[in-house]
Amino acid sequence: MKFSHTLSLNSNPDWAKFYIDYAGLKKVIHEVEQQTTTPDATSSIATKELLAETRRERFLTELTPMVKVVRQFYDTKKAELDMELAHLQPLLERSSSRLSLLSLKDDETTPLVMSSMKSTSSLASHVNLEDQRRQIGHLFTQYHSLKQYAQLNCTAVRKILKKYDKTMLDNLLTTHLEPLRLLLPFWDHDHDHDQPEQVDRSIETLQTYFAHFYCNDNADQAKRQLQLMVREVITFQRHSVWLDVIQDQRKKEAAVVRDATTSASTPTANKPQPPSILDKQPTKTALWTLMTSNTNAITGTISVILFLSILWWPGNIFGEEEDDDETTKRNALALLVLVSMLWAAETIPLFVTSMLVPFLTVVLRVITDEETGRRLDANAASQYVFEAMFSHVIMLLLGGFSIAAALSKHNIAQLLATAISRRCGTGIRTVLLVNMLLATGASMWISNVAAPVLCYSLLSPILKASTAQTSRAVFGTTQHVAAEQDHRLCRALVMGIALASNVGGMASPISSPQNLFAIEYTDHIGWLAWFTVSIPLCLTLNVLLWGWLIFCYQLPRGESTAVQYALRQRDHQNRSTKEPFTKEQYYVIIVSVGTVLLWCASINLSEYTGQMGILGIVPFCMFFGYGILTKEDLNSFLWSVVILAMGGLVLGEAVRTSGLLTVIAERIAVFIECNPQLDSLWATMCIFCTLILVCTTFVSHTVGAIVVIPIVQAVGSQMQPVPHDKELVFASALACSAAMGLPVSGFPNMTAISVEDRLGNRYLTVRDFLQYALPASLLALMVVVTLGYWLVKVAVQIDG
Repeated sequence: MKFSHTLSLNSNPDWAKFYIDYAGLKKVIHEVEQQTTTPDATSSIATKELLAETRRERFLTELTPMVKVVRQFYDTKKAELDMELAHLQPLLERSSSRLSLLSLKDDETTPLVMSSMKSTSSLASHVNLEDQRRQIGHLFTQYHSLKQYAQLNCTAVRKILKKYDKTMLDNLLTTHLEPLRLLLPFWDHDHDHDQPEQVDRSIETLQTYFAHFYCNDNADQAKRQLQLMVREVITFQRHSVWLDVIQDQRKKEAAVVRDATTSASTPTANKPQPPSILDKQPTKTALWTLMTSNTNAITGTISVILFLSILWWPGNIFGEEEDDDETTKRNALALLVLVSMLWAAETIPLFVTSMLVPFLTVVLRVITDEETGRRLDANAASQYVFEAMFSHVIMLLLGGFSIAAALSKHNIAQLLATAISRRCGTGIRTVLLVNMLLATGASMWISNVAAPVLCYSLLSPILKASTAQTSRAVFGTTQHVAAEQDHRLCRALVMGIALASNVGGMASPISSPQNLFAIEYTDHIGWLAWFTVSIPLCLTLNVLLWGWLIFCYQLPRGESTAVQYALRQRDHQNRSTKEPFTKEQYYVIIVSVGTVLLWCASINLSEYTGQMGILGIVPFCMFFGYGILTKEDLNSFLWSVVILAMGGLVLGEAVRTSGLLTVIAERIAVFIECNPQLDSLWATMCIFCTLILVCTTFVSHTVGAIVVIPIVQAVGSQMQPVPHDKELVFASALACSAAMGLPVSGFPNMTAISVEDRLGNRYLTVRDFLQYALPASLLALMVVVTLGYWLVKVAVQIDG
């Protein structure tokens, strides 16, 4: 194994920036070799010496500061550990004295007195001993890591000097090794006896205390137990580094050649399969084998057949004359059915289906002129489609991605997640509920487009810890049960944040665009009236969905090991570095908080900034413009979510301008008018809320509101004896956010379906949404038309 790999796998991740940059120094050697001209045989000795000295100076200018950083960190860290040990030793001595005193008094006390004394002090002494056990184990591990840190850096210096001599044909290892040895601690036992004796003496002291308190003065047993603690920490650290390497490698080498008849998710996709006896039967063609051996091919074929059947249906589907209007609606219906089936079955990747939407929208000429009602030609339709693809929502997503990337890159997200976990506990069910409430609260003020992006960034420490445990458990470790529970918790968290963010779309007038449209389309609905409905409704839905996810993912009542690992890792980092907030971190916090405040005040600022998406440009420019984020961070954005959102926006516009949803809504309105028994407020609300739920499951929530709410308002205003347009419009806007049954049913779902672990595996699939999110959507609809019905009536009376 190359030493650069050895260094990365054996280094302490928390001290990564204090190691010798071996790879960087190798790069410097190659740069020096290329930038300087190699002397030929005719060059003088003085010229050769001058060139060699120039090379040495350039190389040592890079190496010497690194060596000084290593020495400074070693001295600082060793002083911290010695101080902790000096503080711990008196406590251990007092504990030893108390234990000795109790043992001496055993003969001087009656059994009753002795049992009373032990009962009053046993609990306190047990707690103290456990705390001291953790402190001894932590200090022993830290001293061991410090010793390994020094040895790795010494080896790195020796090897990089050897590498330089080999490349430059020099003797730097002989001439400059000794000055560097004087700078580096713990080089070897022949040159600096004081440093190793001090560290080894501290390690032996800790072993002695551990043997006395926990191993009956058995030094060998104490040494074995402490080494097991060290091995556990090193294993976890190496696994974390390994997962990071896998993640980086996956980004660089994502292209994998697979057999066309094998699903990409199949583990044996790249392995040759043994010949089957069925291969000898010459009755199947290659095309038939390809189609029947792949479930995706079957569902894709069915989707295309339905698509063509609707396009070529001989009669009039909508009962109108065969004209452009009928053709437009038929084409829109065919497009909606095809795309919905491809999305639901995930026949091809979701973002690929999204890219088909603009193409088919233009080819089928689904877009119409809103003034004349005539179908647009290909040129005009393509221009309209591209305008719809990059709406203000896309910029809002990019702004959210920028904030999430900055918070994660500069460890602010980990700090926030740790603070939340400390205050709310590490229980599996508690963690899920807290994150769901946090997602709903964030959606209330910064919209449910940006909120899930930020919430998933806060969730990343738990997801990383869970990935490390799960991958370790595969190899048969004892954490298998805990890892399985944490994996289910992570899936529930990703799903829970998506569902809670959708629910958060009901929480305030600014949490989703359809709410603003509903307020503008009817008589003004005040904030007090809105909160009268939304807060009880959102709390009720969160509790119900929380219970539903607990049932679906079988979450126990125990503690989450992943959350505990994340907290422990953060504590370890705090003890290791103890660095204050940097200027970059303060800058990220100020820009992020400022952007959130701007989003909250977007209605008042609309005169100057227009739509909310314009404000998403602020964090994008502030972070990338000042170097907080780089081009690599931009490449790591969830662009599949952006493409998925673009396709959903175009599909919504296609269905809206074609008049397809309008025809469906108008016929339902006529059906209600022709059936007096359905002319009550509650029955009408149930019908229209169900219609909106179905429509907005497949198209954008905003598009569904724009198409259906005007018809709802017209029907409500004609109700007798009292118009109920305000109640119906209010409930319809709430029902839009209840649609969350597919990965494309709203921006929170689009973000959730793209969340992956560090091995590149998605936490959720389309099947998860069909099994868990679709029933949750129906549950939300039931709450809206029951509890929401009474709350809306009360709110309308409050609003006057």
